[in-house]
Amino acid sequence: MSGDSEAPMLRSVEEGGGAMRGSSYGTAPGGGYDGAFGASDREASGRGRRKQSSYDGGGAATGVSYSSSLRPVALALGVLIFIMGAAVGVLAGHRGAPWSPAGAVTVTPPAPQSQSQVAAMGGAPGPEAGPTPDAALAEANRRMGATLGDGSRGHGIGPGLFARLGDAGPAAEEPAAEEPAAEEPAAEEPAAEEPIASVFPALGETAADAEAAASERYRVRHTAARVAARHAQAAVEMEGRLEAREEAQAGEAAATLPAAEAVAGLAEAEAPGPSPAPSPDSSPSPSNATGTGSKGNETSGEYDGGGGGGGGGSGSLMDLLKSMMEAAEDTREELHAPHPVLSATNQVLLDRLAQPPSPTGEKEMGYLRYPHMRGDKVVFVSEGNIWVASQHGGPAARVSASYSAEALPKLSGDGSRVAFLAQSGDGYEVFVLPIAGGLAKRVSYGSQAVKLEGWTKDGNLLIVTTLFSPIGLPQLAILNVTSNVVSVLPFDRATGGSQDEHGCYVFYPLRQTSSTKRYQGGEQSRLWRWCHGDQEAKILTPESWSKRGAWNPMTTPAFPNTIFFLSDHSGVVNLWSMGSGGGAKTQITHECGMDIMEASIDKTTVVYRQGGSIHRLALGGDGVAAGAAAVLPITLISEFRDASPQTLQFPMEEMQEIALSEDGLSAVILVRGQIFFTPLVAQLGQRIEKVTTYDGAVRYRHVQFVRSEHPEDNLKIIAMSDATGEYEYVMLERGGGEGMGGFWNETALTSGSKIRGVMSYSSISPDASSLVFDDTYGRISVLNLSTTAVNTFAFKTEPDEAEKDDGGAGGDYHSKQGGAGGGAPGIQGGAQGGASSAASATQGGADTRPGADTNSTSPFPGGAARRERSTLRRKRRELRRDTRSQFRRDWQLTSLLNNAPGAAPPSAASPPPRAAQRVASAGAARRARNMHHTRFGGAPLQGGFSDLFGAHLGATGPLSGSRAREAQAGQASLRTVMGGLRPEAAGDYSWSPDGRWLAFSASDATEFSCVHVWSADTGDVRRLTHPSYNAVEPKFSPDGLFLYYFSDQQISSGADSPYGMRGSEPTIVGAQQLMCLPLRDGFKCPFFMGDELNAMGKTYGPSIGKQFKTKVSVQNVEKRAVPVPFLEKRQYFGLHIVGDGHTFLMQMWDGEGLYLISLDIVSGAVVPIYPDPRGVFVSGDGQVIMLAVEQGLALLSAKALGVPGVTQDQVLASAILWSAPAGWTVTVNPRAEWMQMYNDAMRNMRDAFYDPGMHGLDWSAITEMYRPLVYRISTKSELRDVLQQALGELSVLHVFVSIRSEAPVLPSGEPTSCFGGDLVTDPRGLRVVRVFDTSGILMVPNSPLAAAAVDLRPGDIITRVDGYQLNTSDRPVSRALLGKAGMQVLVEVDLTPRDPPDEDDDEIRAAAEGGGGFSGMGGATGGEAGGAGAGASARQSAYVADRHARGVEYGHGSGRGHNGAGVGTRVHTVAHIAHAKRQRVGGSGGLGLAPRILNSGGRKGLGVGELGGGGAGANVSDTSAHTSKKVGGITSVVVTPMSHYECSELRVADALNARRSHVQIRSGNALAYVYLEDMEQMGEGSSNSFDDFAAQFYPAIRKAGLIIDVRRNAGGNIDTWILERLRRVAWMFNTARAGPGDTTMQYAFQGKVAVLVDEMTSSDAEIFAAGIQQLKLGKVIGMRSWGGAVGYSSNPELQLVDGSGFTIPSFGPYVGSKWMIEQQGVIPDIVVENLPVSTFHGNDKQLDVAVDHLMALIRSNPNDGKIPAKPAYPDWSFDRETCSGGASPAAAHAAHAGMRRGEA
Repeated sequence: MSGDSEAPMLRSVEEGGGAMRGSSYGTAPGGGYDGAFGASDREASGRGRRKQSSYDGGGAATGVSYSSSLRPVALALGVLIFIMGAAVGVLAGHRGAPWSPAGAVTVTPPAPQSQSQVAAMGGAPGPEAGPTPDAALAEANRRMGATLGDGSRGHGIGPGLFARLGDAGPAAEEPAAEEPAAEEPAAEEPAAEEPIASVFPALGETAADAEAAASERYRVRHTAARVAARHAQAAVEMEGRLEAREEAQAGEAAATLPAAEAVAGLAEAEAPGPSPAPSPDSSPSPSNATGTGSKGNETSGEYDGGGGGGGGGSGSLMDLLKSMMEAAEDTREELHAPHPVLSATNQVLLDRLAQPPSPTGEKEMGYLRYPHMRGDKVVFVSEGNIWVASQHGGPAARVSASYSAEALPKLSGDGSRVAFLAQSGDGYEVFVLPIAGGLAKRVSYGSQAVKLEGWTKDGNLLIVTTLFSPIGLPQLAILNVTSNVVSVLPFDRATGGSQDEHGCYVFYPLRQTSSTKRYQGGEQSRLWRWCHGDQEAKILTPESWSKRGAWNPMTTPAFPNTIFFLSDHSGVVNLWSMGSGGGAKTQITHECGMDIMEASIDKTTVVYRQGGSIHRLALGGDGVAAGAAAVLPITLISEFRDASPQTLQFPMEEMQEIALSEDGLSAVILVRGQIFFTPLVAQLGQRIEKVTTYDGAVRYRHVQFVRSEHPEDNLKIIAMSDATGEYEYVMLERGGGEGMGGFWNETALTSGSKIRGVMSYSSISPDASSLVFDDTYGRISVLNLSTTAVNTFAFKTEPDEAEKDDGGAGGDYHSKQGGAGGGAPGIQGGAQGGASSAASATQGGADTRPGADTNSTSPFPGGAARRERSTLRRKRRELRRDTRSQFRRDWQLTSLLNNAPGAAPPSAASPPPRAAQRVASAGAARRARNMHHTRFGGAPLQGGFSDLFGAHLGATGPLSGSRAREAQAGQASLRTVMGGLRPEAAGDYSWSPDGRWLAFSASDATEFSCVHVWSADTGDVRRLTHPSYNAVEPKFSPDGLFLYYFSDQQISSGADSPYGMRGSEPTIVGAQQLMCLPLRDGFKCPFFMGDELNAMGKTYGPSIGKQFKTKVSVQNVEKRAVPVPFLEKRQYFGLHIVGDGHTFLMQMWDGEGLYLISLDIVSGAVVPIYPDPRGVFVSGDGQVIMLAVEQGLALLSAKALGVPGVTQDQVLASAILWSAPAGWTVTVNPRAEWMQMYNDAMRNMRDAFYDPGMHGLDWSAITEMYRPLVYRISTKSELRDVLQQALGELSVLHVFVSIRSEAPVLPSGEPTSCFGGDLVTDPRGLRVVRVFDTSGILMVPNSPLAAAAVDLRPGDIITRVDGYQLNTSDRPVSRALLGKAGMQVLVEVDLTPRDPPDEDDDEIRAAAEGGGGFSGMGGATGGEAGGAGAGASARQSAYVADRHARGVEYGHGSGRGHNGAGVGTRVHTVAHIAHAKRQRVGGSGGLGLAPRILNSGGRKGLGVGELGGGGAGANVSDTSAHTSKKVGGITSVVVTPMSHYECSELRVADALNARRSHVQIRSGNALAYVYLEDMEQMGEGSSNSFDDFAAQFYPAIRKAGLIIDVRRNAGGNIDTWILERLRRVAWMFNTARAGPGDTTMQYAFQGKVAVLVDEMTSSDAEIFAAGIQQLKLGKVIGMRSWGGAVGYSSNPELQLVDGSGFTIPSFGPYVGSKWMIEQQGVIPDIVVENLPVSTFHGNDKQLDVAVDHLMALIRSNPNDGKIPAKPAYPDWSFDRETCSGGASPAAAHAAHAGMRRGEA
């Protein structure tokens, strides 16, 4: 594997990556892509090119469309002429190339192994014949036959399109003669540029060889095409004469078979037996490399007669003609489905958006929030800016127009100024501007404001800030708008509040963070009141009044003793009032719909916001409503820039899905819910087509191509669409328009809102019958596509050529005239599609789209006559089909077939695919339309495991009722095949090659994932792997004989022993192996090496998978699975099997990231491909791999990966890189998209919420109640407010909305920074009160003031910052630190006196300078400084008289130490010179170590060595002057400030250390204190709360008690880890020879436990506290917690179209018959409340109670938790003397033992 840090380079098309130079689609003579490359008609029609006859002479464009009745005659004549020309060529002696009728039967010989064979297949044609017409024709025909031998006319990817990798470059055996000048293309013909031979460059082939060979092949084809076109023109003229005759004899046409029918009958008479029916099962692979003929209904005979230049081959001429005419017929039934019908809400949306702007101004848009009123003015927020309007309504003016996020405007008392919050570089700051207009003035710096509450009576501002709280809680503070100083009010926490008319403060400490309505948890908003002089605040709205909250207090001089507030006491938020003491609570408004969100009062008028409107309410003299509230008719004078259509300049950055076509040469890209189609190779052009019509109102998802093997089929895509209001499957089909840009038509595959909550899904089955998906309802469902147009084996969607030319099929005309992307919504399907031609013209052709002109006349001239002719032609065609198939049935037979359960059509000699078998025979397709032979026909049996999976879903007779009508309309049916799963428990779907088996993974109750297979025939499910390990990503091999999957059954742990620091617990390493499972007994995996009795394993190729049915033998199935020996155990994902089945692709975790690798399953060769691709996609035929990389989309050939010995560089060099055109943009209509996002959010919540009953709500009614608000919003951020209100109706806590906004946000002002300590003002500057102590706290840095070179202490005074003198300014220090976070600043400090350094410090430094320096610093005597500089310093001792120096500062010698050896260097850098300058180095010495101590005010310093011979300004003295005198004074230090976010971390860590110290002191060091800020464990680089727990818990394992503090804990996922450790029981002990004993259960805590909770303890922290109670591990102390325990999920499938998202509560906890915690919280065992004012002054009553509680328990049971004393050691001694004296052994032992006891 490459070790390069950079990704391997990919060659683009422009850089020679293998694409054709400049060849555009459709420019080559002879039919564009067909003429240039010999691609199939399927490819040509699929790309929208003009349809051609299959007999056009090898791709020559005839320019006409033959009628269905006369085409066989004309084509037969053309082919006879072609064959005669070929025969002339053969008789003339031209040999060496096989021949084949162009377009009829394509026979591809085996890949050549020699240069001559390469030349024979088109690499180098022989010499041309003479210039005579006959000779030219013969030569052209001979060359055409030669070119057909290269497989380029095959369907799909053939050897002519992809290079035969590893072959030598084509070389001409004989030089080709130059083309005569007369044969050059006419000037008016478009000149085609020279194509190269293949899309992917061949390995080992030079570009020159490839271009030369390709140029020659093109020239030959071009000449042959023009010659054939001249002969075909005669056939065209003949057809015209025959058609004229047919029109004259229209009355007799129905009974008369044309001449071609007679020819066909003659052919049948001459044939020795019935011609075998076409067998798609035996049809060739997409590459058409097996030589079995072209796909479709062609006969599979060979006509090459061997490899020589011989003549006619086997079979008669009439056999050939018969096969050609049969191939020209498409016997499939024509099927159409209805166009999706827009939902009423979507139709209303589009109608509204289509309305022209009103000349009187925008009346609908304008989402108004945060109103505030003073006098006759109302200010509010909309579009992220501040607006002002009259309190009576009317036009509003934008006061601010910045690109910052602005909020919470507050008018001053006189209404002349407005204050508001605006986003700055590090949070929100406060700005003030005149209401009449002017410059906004910033009045706060580093305030960390989170809310603006209003103006105080003295003209200052009341804000909410987190600046002062030691634990980051919000607090009320006063902001002086003149001095910018912020002063905190004495409340421990306050989320909001106001100053009343008496100068007191009414505040609420808490406001829960989610938008839950009718909230009753612990974090409830309670109003308190405090006046100056009060010892404690008084609660006004206790829980005894209501479990629900009260907030937003307001007062007015009109009612000085009344407090107005908002409360949801009644269930909906309304306006309330009460007295100043909390009595006489009165409800003023009585809203029952939407909540009142914000309110403001001025005198006797209240304005409030409800929904997106501002209401005005007048109050009477008693403070109650004087009448009904009225909506202020405010209109915004705005351009609504965020609501106007937006252009995405870089669509690939918004790419959400991508699907690769069957042949891998084109793709569909999903961008913001819109589908785009693009070719991926330059030969097909570079135009990106928009497939879908809508630009935001409808979202498409789960897009994939429909497989088709019929050349005449259009390109088809299926996807999910929510146009109907629910997600349904639709098919998008490109009609056969001119060139590439055929219009796209959309039809519905499903209806009825039965598909909900789809998560993962499969591809369409190979037989085009099924698509499987799972959903949030725990089901795996199969979508039966066998009766839809997706089943291209049985159905077609395009009429025959005659019907296309004819005007009867009016729907086809509209399919071509429909708008690009969306096509023809007017096409009617089902029974309407099979109606009479007149009905088709009037109904099928009608455009039913809103606003369409329904009175337009038919555009077809002579419509009636042409419709009649079309009807006759269809009858003749049906008669011919019935005659050929010898399968006649009348209506009575059809009825009998319909009533026979499980009846199947008679089998042909070679049966068609099962998808085709599931409908009636094509010979009577329309009359047998109601036959329904399908495994999905009947209802499943009840009971049993198999029935869960939809067992016995075989054909059970015809459909009835609505399902029959649905099938007739070409729509799919749905069946559940498995239920009872958890959401997201299934996936990894893989079809067998024949489509009869589906493999998938699903997890059971143990959550181990097993591989299952489902039989599509019987509905049985079989588990293939054991549930004791995980098995995922099953994949069938292309031959259908093996199943591969990843397994982690060979697990390994990451710990060596349970002993060690912190427990050393095992971690199971997620290592996987690739497993091979032979599905049949007796087969060995391809990598089996063989033995004396068994042959080596091998891959059998896709042809075997198509020829033989896949069989799964379940006997001993688990024993047959063996690991692939070539892959080491790693983590893998993304398994793909490509090519012929021996090349495997997967992504491997290599320790740093994912790396795409390829594996040869036979040889074991592993090749690294690309590091961490954004996506890996494989074409339907497995021949093309597409990588989504940074540069674009890279295409690789599977053949390139399969070349033995291929390297990574070779593979990447063979890639084609597709990049989106520079000018490609995508347009999005924001208003339409916002409505779609709203719909999607409400649907996703409905489909994934943990309670299917939605907590009893009518969710549809809730959806519609809030829908009008979406029309009002004009920015996407306002959608967040709408969704919060709507989703909050569920009254569940874990609902958080995150909206991604494309609008630019430019912060106002620079960010501030901080020093990491508490500073207070002082006459001389800022005095240091506290330097934050972060010692012992994990992952928290030290304070900048505590750095070794700074060392500021409490009492030190900062006087200047970068020259900014603080004592002469009324500005805070944060003003001086604007924009300086992370930058060094020079700080002047007046130090308080402190102890001097030790007396020998200077001697140590001097010795170090003279003796080679410190290891790694000084070097050999400091380099050059060793002699003159450092040596002099060693002999002298001096003071440095520099008042700007501080403490000991170190210069750096130029010598670099190496392990203390002092290896010097003479390299002086700018940094060294800067060090020397800063340290004022004197004398001629070099750069050495120069420690310095300040000497302030003439006081002698502490002797220190100085560099050199005493530079200017140096105050030198002797080291004998040491004194014990305190030192201090003015000095300067260099400090690196931190951002405010970093400083908040320091502040929290300092508070934690303070609490820990408090516990130790109060408990006498008997207790330990553990604090957890959250419960997250997200892996490396993220929050790791268990690390915090381990760092605090394990050192305290032997404490007598433990306090675990989860107050203010935001939750997470590690509750089980902590509870598990606390549950460990010490049941046995051990001891060593000396020292204390220990527990045998490692780290078992034996002491007492208490857990602290408060109102902000949330989520997983609540579950942890509840676990402490349920498991009786200790007591919970504090206040009732938040009350949110329904866990949420955030699957990417549930994201909104732009990447926005929201959390969906998906996992509800319960104990017994009770739901736990939600909307209630954890009720503490000991309730203790921390009061606001007392806690502000440093008291923590909850912590004190916990300490006292545990100490009481310890005192009552002092021995609990202690390791018991070790028992007496055993005595196994024996007294041999006593024994020798005749005593018994027992007596001897007893005597000795007694003696030892006595000694003891």
